[in-house]
Amino acid sequence: MDIHVLGEQRVAGGDRPASIAPRTLGLLTYLVLHAGSAGPRTYLAALFWPDSTRAQARTNLRRELYKLRSFLGDIDCIAINGNTLGWQDVPGCWIDVRVFRLEADAAVAARSAGEPEEFLRHVEQAMDAYRGDLLPGNYDDWILEQRADLRSECARLCAAAVQELLDAGNVAGALPAARRMIQLEPLEETGYRLLMEVQSAAGETAAVMRTYQRCSAVLRRELGVAPNAATIAFRESAVRRNNSAMPKSNMGTTHARHYVLSKARAPTSLVVPGE
Repeated sequence: MDIHVLGEQRVAGGDRPASIAPRTLGLLTYLVLHAGSAGPRTYLAALFWPDSTRAQARTNLRRELYKLRSFLGDIDCIAINGNTLGWQDVPGCWIDVRVFRLEADAAVAARSAGEPEEFLRHVEQAMDAYRGDLLPGNYDDWILEQRADLRSECARLCAAAVQELLDAGNVAGALPAARRMIQLEPLEETGYRLLMEVQSAAGETAAVMRTYQRCSAVLRRELGVAPNAATIAFRESAVRRNNSAMPKSNMGTTHARHYVLSKARAPTSLVVPGE
């Protein structure tokens, strides 16, 4: 069974129903996101039914848990231990957000171990799983928080991948990840500076200017502000470097280094879905 909660809500494969109730899917997603940490039933009941009495919330949770276990059938991935519920990885159940988290963790480990090719491989797998926002169309507080965290985590992976690829001299391979970062966080100037850095390393002054103009237009339209001093300074510096025909092979990765994985969390092209 394949369960998709990133960019869509869809169940595929197996002999199970092709759909699942939003609340039931939300419970499944919460447990997956907190794999390895069982949640007390009282906490889960209050989280999912904050406006209900404690007794009614517990009843609601029992009902949703019954629906979830019926939906999963013989796939025993829900760990029930007394008054706690948790997720356990088992064969036969693939869920995109779990794959994303596992691949992101593997990427962090590979980078810490100084294995750039393994790092990039895991980043590519993580970004392939990350097809969009968590549970689109749902606006519960916990979903909004997790949605923002996952988006930021993916953006950090992109930035770190760009750094590795630029360090390896693979400018063309860094472009998709830099562009993906802007798609993920279009109001964050860091992504635009990172893309300008890659374009500057490729000697594409006109592209640097287009990216700056795009950044400026988005910020003015959405926030009513101009690019900050760091973005303006980087644009001017990139243009000066290229106009003076300085060697591009020694370009640094300044902005990528300032937006690396927050968890101390090769030279191949990184393929990004949608590119």
